[in-house]
Amino acid sequence: MPLWVLVLRLVVGPRPSALAAVGVLGGVAGLALLFSVPTKGWHLGGMLLLVVSTMVWALGSTLSQRLHMPADHLVGTGWQMLVGGVAVAVASVVSGELGRFDLAGVTGRSWLAWTYLMLVCTVVGFSVYTWLLRNAPIQLASTYAYVNPVVAVLLGMMVLDESLSGRQVLAGAVVLASVALVIARERPRQADGLPPGKTPVAPA
Repeated sequence: MPLWVLVLRLVVGPRPSALAAVGVLGGVAGLALLFSVPTKGWHLGGMLLLVVSTMVWALGSTLSQRLHMPADHLVGTGWQMLVGGVAVAVASVVSGELGRFDLAGVTGRSWLAWTYLMLVCTVVGFSVYTWLLRNAPIQLASTYAYVNPVVAVLLGMMVLDESLSGRQVLAGAVVLASVALVIARERPRQADGLPPGKTPVAPA
């Protein structure tokens, strides 16, 4: 997603600094290293869907800084989640997934995981992201995509007792260094493209 944001900025502006572009590419390289594990085959349809989804997410994030949005960012966030929820519900009906759903077969652990995803990842995480889109440069806001996989690996260690390999340590270091580089270059820059009347967050 940050790579698509970089491509969009090269086309429509504001153009990123050279060091910020290096940071973006470094983050992509870190994630490639993190997920470079042997596989028995490739699911081309799923891979294509992931690529298209990141393109759409990057485009929507970029447009949100240029289009008129509700004054309260939580209102805009709520509308986005409502429309997304309805779309997913319709897709589940069309695909027949809803008909195969067995409420009695849902375990307590599944309900706990669903609650975590709903509250922490959706309500809190997405609300923070939409706030960042209004108050920070787009390239800085998009660095969440680098940090999330690293956090997921750390949570796997703490919650599921997963082991951490040397490759994962190196990948995490590359990702965090890339994020630091993007933040160092983008945070002081003027956040061009924000809605009228909006100003970037002042550096701490």
